[in-house]
Amino acid sequence: CIGVLLIPVIGLTLLPIQENRRWLSRKEVYLSFFIALMIFSPVICWNITHDFVSFRFQLGHGLNNDGIPLYSLGNFIVTQPLILSPPVSLIIFASIFITGLISLKKRDDRFLLLFLSGFVPIIFFGLISIKSRIEPYWAIEAYPAMVISIPIICRWLIQKNGFFLKKMVKPSLLGLGALSLVLNISAFATPGNS
Repeated sequence: CIGVLLIPVIGLTLLPIQENRRWLSRKEVYLSFFIALMIFSPVICWNITHDFVSFRFQLGHGLNNDGIPLYSLGNFIVTQPLILSPPVSLIIFASIFITGLISLKKRDDRFLLLFLSGFVPIIFFGLISIKSRIEPYWAIEAYPAMVISIPIICRWLIQKNGFFLKKMVKPSLLGLGALSLVLNISAFATPGNS
């Protein structure tokens, strides 16, 4: 269900920027939406025949107003770095933040899309956590974009700062990025995790 957050991510990439709005006149955008709808249609059909039970569960589970505002928000903020480990999460969050700064500085849509893919889920679930008790892993959709941003930031830093970063920082960041990717994959592959 969290895949629905791709819609505002793509919307925020296309709509505010005049040059990007030209994509809205291309058939590929609508074709991709149609393909995604066809892939998701068995879930919709099953819910139609079962009184929308899974949709009601997900909405009720995520919007249940059972949180204590400051505690729930604080719990969400504190648990995010613990999902992978604080050092890895620090690098990941720093990378996506720098990606956002580069997207503003260079006005590069690729950086903007990457930044929003990491930023929107974190902000969305942070806001939800103010009213509802949520699980820390719900924001995991943000992490692939953050992991992808690590080598991009490494390359950008090396271009700016040269030899020291190339010899010391790049291997460290790439190693931690690879480790976080492996941990994410193993979390999804472990039986019983959902």
